[in-house]
Amino acid sequence: MLKQVDEARKRGDFGTAAKLLQEVIASYPDNSNIPICYFTLGNVRFSSGQFNSAAAAYRKYLQVAPDGILSEDASAAIADALSRQGDRAGAVRAAQQYLEKHATGVHAGRMRAFTE
Repeated sequence: MLKQVDEARKRGDFGTAAKLLQEVIASYPDNSNIPICYFTLGNVRFSSGQFNSAAAAYRKYLQVAPDGILSEDASAAIADALSRQGDRAGAVRAAQQYLEKHATGVHAGRMRAFTE
């Protein structure tokens, strides 16, 4: 199924990719790939302009893998998604949370800009 997700993403068929990811998450909730599925779902939803849903998927990633290899990126992506949605206050809160955990992280400069 994950191969089908990649193929759908390459075609720009984000609806199919999201549906497949949701099926994987529902069918295999204990699989070690589930955190990556949530992060990818966030990316798919972000790419299709569903910014609130993207932020929710990134938050779910952080819930299931708080110290996962993509936790820093997921934290920053929440702020980005909320900003794109027009939720300035939410973006600022997310950026502050990012900075609390990743003060010198890769996205720190961009996150500081949200808080200014």
